[in-house]
Amino acid sequence: MSRDTVRQALSELVQVGLLTRSRGLGTFISARKLEERFGPGMDFLGQWAAHGTPMQSTLLVFERRPADDHVAAALELHAGAPVLFIKRVRRAARVPIAIDYRYLPAELVSDWTEDSARGSPLHLLWQRLDLRNGDFAIEAGIAGPEEVEYLHLAVGAPVLIRTLRYRDDTGRLVMTGHTVHRGDLVRYSLNVPLSRDGVGFANEVDRSGIHDD
Repeated sequence: MSRDTVRQALSELVQVGLLTRSRGLGTFISARKLEERFGPGMDFLGQWAAHGTPMQSTLLVFERRPADDHVAAALELHAGAPVLFIKRVRRAARVPIAIDYRYLPAELVSDWTEDSARGSPLHLLWQRLDLRNGDFAIEAGIAGPEEVEYLHLAVGAPVLIRTLRYRDDTGRLVMTGHTVHRGDLVRYSLNVPLSRDGVGFANEVDRSGIHDD
């Protein structure tokens, strides 16, 4: 059998979803897609563990730096205020599935180390603050240079971008950032609680309910 025939056969199996290609890793038999559920009680680490594929994270950046205009506005700080920037890649079964970008006021987490960022920053915030609510926005996007490098995607491949902001019980913003999810290995769903009196997110989440960060 010629090499071209094998290559064509593999390409067709990828197109129908029976095989998955990951740049730099190889070609794999596709597993059943995991459904990541976005909502007040979301727990991505638990969802993947329950699926039989525990998630790991690789820390790329852990740096205290002055906030630029964009980050300062997102955290409602003045430009140049010190913030902690965390950047990491999440993997499952050795396949990269998302890139996290997080910004926190530096004075709030002055005792954090790189080990703190490898776990769940949001869970650590729960332990020291009364988090009141979170805002989320989700939009479709296409892979750029960082997604090509860290998620092993082709340029222009579909991604899902989720931005987030968390406030404590005083209304202060304590964390902001975004996550870029690859769109070929995971099925995503969004769960938005609604109520007639306008009370939603903050009243429906207990302290142990959120573990996504």
